[in-house]
Amino acid sequence: MNKTPYSPGLLTFLILLQTTFFIMVNPVGALTLDEIRLYAIKGSPEAQFTLGLSHEEGRDGLTPDLTLARQWYEKAAAGGNDQARNRLAVMYYNGLGGLDKDVPRAVKLFEVSVAQNNDVAQFMLGTIYYFGAEGVEIDKVKAREFLEKSANQGNPMAQDTLGVMTYNGEGGLTKDPIKAREWYQKAADQNHVSGLMHLSFLHFEGKGGLTKDQFKAEEIMRKAADLGDQKAKDILAVWEEADNQITPLAPPKQDDGNFDGKPVLYKHGGVIVAPPLPEEEVPQLDGPEPLQQPKDNDQVTE
Repeated sequence: MNKTPYSPGLLTFLILLQTTFFIMVNPVGALTLDEIRLYAIKGSPEAQFTLGLSHEEGRDGLTPDLTLARQWYEKAAAGGNDQARNRLAVMYYNGLGGLDKDVPRAVKLFEVSVAQNNDVAQFMLGTIYYFGAEGVEIDKVKAREFLEKSANQGNPMAQDTLGVMTYNGEGGLTKDPIKAREWYQKAADQNHVSGLMHLSFLHFEGKGGLTKDQFKAEEIMRKAADLGDQKAKDILAVWEEADNQITPLAPPKQDDGNFDGKPVLYKHGGVIVAPPLPEEEVPQLDGPEPLQQPKDNDQVTE
């Protein structure tokens, strides 16, 4: 299924989430805002990035101001700060901070960070090439190459995404549910919610070389729920109420006028609920378009 380019705010969710996972201990982190501003004015890329982040997110009593954030990110990126460069790329991608939308420029900035072996930029480019964008043709082989580099550095979002591609046999990969499960496990080991949910679903259905184990599936899903994911909480509640017995319904067609981008629905006892993993697509989290999941008639024989 061909997807349209990302919605406005595309990579903003991802870059924020990735910063949570991968931001290094910042030497200016213990300083006051005034001290950070002083170091930023003196030319410290780390301080410039931190000040830009404070303006972007409204930290330390500041009013959110994307234009000021962008100006500090530009200075920090010029000084070699990969995190600032990645955030600046997001702004170009979405036309934020007073910038005109410029996807090719965003790609070039990510490529600079990739040249520094930055796993976040590798993940970003992999995602862009998977779905395509203005001026960027879909290239799933190239997407897979970037995602593999990121995943091999331990990026859990790349590991989970690569697991989906491996399960589907995309980007030149052979369909391999066991290898997909290994990628999901790596992401789950880092408490990545999507990785936990994918792994849970494999246990639930007995795929990926696993024996069907609904209790194990519930245990893993509970970890995702405990991390605050509402979809995981809803799924867990249904599993517990239904004693792990649910019957899948046929997914709605995208062109039937009723498809609104929500996950495929499951039904038990007349109650419609979201499934652990949709068969058409992974739920969107105010970020990129989700990757497709295998359809019922396209399962891998193990």
